[in-house]
Amino acid sequence: MRSKLVIFLMLMFLVYLATADTAQPAKSSVDFEFKGYVQTQAPGAVREQDPPPTYEFILNGAGDATTYLYDSYYDYMPYSYNGFNVHKQPEISLPYGYSAGGFYISYHVSETTNTGTDRRAWNSYLNPDGTLLSSTATNQYSVIREGYTSSDIDPVTADPFFAWHSVVETDGSYDCSMTYDNFHLTGSTGYWKQPFILFDNPEVAEPYTGHLDEYIWPVIMIGDSPLEGHRRIHGYANGYTTNSAGHYMYNSVYGYADFNADSLLYESNLSWTYKTFPFMDEQHYNDLERVNKDMIVRGNLVAFFGDYGDTLFCHLSEDYGETFTLHTQEWNYPVENPIGTNGEYYWYDDDTVTPSVMTMVPSSDGSHYNGVLTKDDSRIVWMTGININSLENISQDLYMAAFFYPKVFWFDLNTHTFDFYCMDLQGVDPADDQPCIPWDLDEDGEVDEYYDDGGVYVPLSMSSYFFGTDQGYQDSFFHESAFHMAANGDYLVVIWQDCKKHRWA
Repeated sequence: MRSKLVIFLMLMFLVYLATADTAQPAKSSVDFEFKGYVQTQAPGAVREQDPPPTYEFILNGAGDATTYLYDSYYDYMPYSYNGFNVHKQPEISLPYGYSAGGFYISYHVSETTNTGTDRRAWNSYLNPDGTLLSSTATNQYSVIREGYTSSDIDPVTADPFFAWHSVVETDGSYDCSMTYDNFHLTGSTGYWKQPFILFDNPEVAEPYTGHLDEYIWPVIMIGDSPLEGHRRIHGYANGYTTNSAGHYMYNSVYGYADFNADSLLYESNLSWTYKTFPFMDEQHYNDLERVNKDMIVRGNLVAFFGDYGDTLFCHLSEDYGETFTLHTQEWNYPVENPIGTNGEYYWYDDDTVTPSVMTMVPSSDGSHYNGVLTKDDSRIVWMTGININSLENISQDLYMAAFFYPKVFWFDLNTHTFDFYCMDLQGVDPADDQPCIPWDLDEDGEVDEYYDDGGVYVPLSMSSYFFGTDQGYQDSFFHESAFHMAANGDYLVVIWQDCKKHRWA
């Protein structure tokens, strides 16, 4: 049956539907048996906290907190893995001074049950009060399997840009396309440019990598330009072609182009400069580590941030994306393997005799996120997760998907250092230099709770929708773990899913 797509102030992600162009896990997960709760609130988890700031929900013109957008038979990841898909226009559209201030939303839908071919890139425009004015296909021409949309709005003209990928080539491969709406010409939506190719696969990156690969899942953002009276739009797409080992390691192709109101008036395809990043290409083609990341753009700053293996990174440009400097920091915290009152360790190596040596590293899951700037634009902040794993598993390229805990990481643009904040199972002080130890939340060096048989109780953080059985949790944690945040000054709002309460209900 069809599902009604609605926009909430906090977006919800729905049921996973396996498809050809979904991202895939980088590693294999070991088996795990879920044992259940001991109690709902572990010692040390209750702290004195500042009261939250005051807030209010903006109602639409009909007085509702939600707005119906469109029907869809396709309900997996209707927005995209990374970047932003809801944008508010500036109040005034220049150069002609039309009133703006509305909202553009990008997503994908399928109007039929043929979701394998009929999925379309779609957009909606809402008045400043939240009243829906239009929902329409972004591309009015013949397409196959459009999806995974991204968008941004020119801060001067108030014109929105949209990007997506779709099957364009006769061989069934994907290209990434772009269009924009000339809102500034009439002060209303609907003056669309005919879509053009943003990333032409597989040719676009071949001069830089020597390989004919596909790049999909585009993300676009707009910042300042070094050209007077222009802005610069930046875009990237992630690698969709497996390497020689059969793995997706997510290297990227990146491009930028300068534009002004005249460029949009004459419906230019813009003049693009492309490049790839050698450190990402090295990870991919040498089958090293998956690069999990997103991009952020503000003024002359362009940055790719995230992690690969046990390393946090920020690939930083302060000259509008023309040159980049790579900053990295290892994030590998050894943790004690806890012992129960029955004398048993919680984890053992494959021989079932040797107690495992444990550590915390950035998770192979949790790569679906965006970043924001805080502290007067001096700090890039993003939310993902860490994974508790054994050194033996790491040596075998395995991980324990169930032991996944959300963290907010940040990169300081002044000191070029990284730090973190614990989110779920927060411990005594979530902002100290000690990551949360799930079985020692009061940080006294002792296990907090035990099962009746004397085994150690390790609280879980289940960052997905409820999947019903003990099987399939790795796919759920990878595909359904989606972290999104917004910033207003130094206030952050973050949202993610956690089904542990449902799991034990």
